[in-house]
Amino acid sequence: MFGLVQSVAATLVGRFMVHHSANRVVAIAVWFFAALILVVIILDASTGGTLSQGGSWTPWLLYPIYIGIGFCLGVVEVGRKTLPPLILGTDPDKIEEDTLDEENGTHKDSELHGLVRLNAAVHICYEVAGTAGAFLSTPITRALGFRYALVHLPILFPISGILFWLIRYEMPASQTKESGSGAKEKTKREVLCTKIVHQIKRYFQQIWLGARIVLTHRSFNWLFLAYVVPQLLHRIFENLVLPVYFSYIVNDGTLQGLGLGGSNFGELCGAALVFLLAKFVANPIIWVASDALAMNLMWVFPFLFIGYTQLGWAFTIAALMWVISGTWAAGDISTMAYIQNALPERAKLNEEDEDDVSPLGAVLGFLFATSFHHRCSHSY
Repeated sequence: MFGLVQSVAATLVGRFMVHHSANRVVAIAVWFFAALILVVIILDASTGGTLSQGGSWTPWLLYPIYIGIGFCLGVVEVGRKTLPPLILGTDPDKIEEDTLDEENGTHKDSELHGLVRLNAAVHICYEVAGTAGAFLSTPITRALGFRYALVHLPILFPISGILFWLIRYEMPASQTKESGSGAKEKTKREVLCTKIVHQIKRYFQQIWLGARIVLTHRSFNWLFLAYVVPQLLHRIFENLVLPVYFSYIVNDGTLQGLGLGGSNFGELCGAALVFLLAKFVANPIIWVASDALAMNLMWVFPFLFIGYTQLGWAFTIAALMWVISGTWAAGDISTMAYIQNALPERAKLNEEDEDDVSPLGAVLGFLFATSFHHRCSHSY
């Protein structure tokens, strides 16, 4: 359900970013995210919860809260990947012709280098926090418990939302076109059922536009295998296989933070490598191929020497995850920069395309929907 709601949010948010600033949409989603986490802490504290013992509230309340968090996360994931081309001024009405040289497969537009470096810089900051959080998760959870270990999020998330809100960029011409007072009058006349049907229609239009762009255009039809499949494999391994491996093979689930920390540190190193080599390795296929090779290291896990100490075993897994996640992050960042740079030139592929559907948002929503893109770790 979490992944489904997240994919729905990732698809719906593309339309809002046509008429509203992407940074403010992300800011509002982050604030709601913080509010939902605060609700969990307040519920536990108000029902007698302590650091060592949970409160008396029913855990069934976590389901609607978790669904809300999934929706917010879907909005944030699409929004933060829509912002780089807007910040750098990639206007669909001004962007140059095709950035991909069909003859030799190299990118000619220097604008792509800027997108790669900005995406890499954002990912570096993202993984600095992720690596620190992964390594600190075990001691913090042991000290504060699973519920109060979240206490820093309602403080830091609102600050993050404020920073997103303060981002300034020049709105593309396609986003400044408003329908005027006539749209407002029409909205007043619409009944509730009509609005619901309209939103459902928009949702499927967004999915259809994203699927059509990805599956029918030569510049994008390779994305399903090169972007979605690595996403799925990486998330399944990091969020499902790794926790189970630590809990039932290593026999110490608390050590999974070391494996996750190695994974996040690998993503940090991969992002730094892309940042440094953006001008020399612009073709995303090179990084995707390196990720495909590194994924074969997964076959090492069943044959790890059982005689290791648990801590040594955990550090060995962390080292393997460092390589696997590093190459994945490099492929993910460079592929996303390619999408951001190449897509705006196809702002309206056919006459029947809707003016209030964002092509970039549609493609990102479709890719995230098919991969159920999320970064929520599972504990066992």
